[in-house]
Amino acid sequence: MKAVFRITVPLRHIVWMALCIGACSKPASETDLPESTVPLTPLVTAPASPAAHTHRTSAGGIAARYTPIFENETLVGIDEQRESDGRSAKYVFNGARLVRYEGAPLDGEGWLVAEFDMQGKLISARIDGRDATEEQLSAIRTRAQLLRSHAMAQRASRTHALE
Repeated sequence: MKAVFRITVPLRHIVWMALCIGACSKPASETDLPESTVPLTPLVTAPASPAAHTHRTSAGGIAARYTPIFENETLVGIDEQRESDGRSAKYVFNGARLVRYEGAPLDGEGWLVAEFDMQGKLISARIDGRDATEEQLSAIRTRAQLLRSHAMAQRASRTHALE
């Protein structure tokens, strides 16, 4: 008959010993690492700001990419690039009011420059030296409000997601 002598160590003792040994060792710091392994740039960076984002929309039936321009929390402008014909436009706002439009008309050729006062009254509107029509100006105003609403909604979504 052979006698077998077994030594059993409970698992909790093994875990406790591993923790003790780990607690006694010196933690590595960035100063202990060789220079080649120390990261020079952050591993994760946040986006610059919600204003830097380019959005895509088909508001009003016109597919476009646009970049809203914010100063603090106020939308002051929108740069638009239409996808169908590659034409561009710039909208300038004072608060919620469109005060200037410069770009291609929505329904024709040429270059439209329109200025409005703070009550929305037309100051001037010219397409390549000739007067712009009321239909063209109405389309620009409607487009400006659609893009502004979309930009503000996108901004609210992004800032809410970052909080």
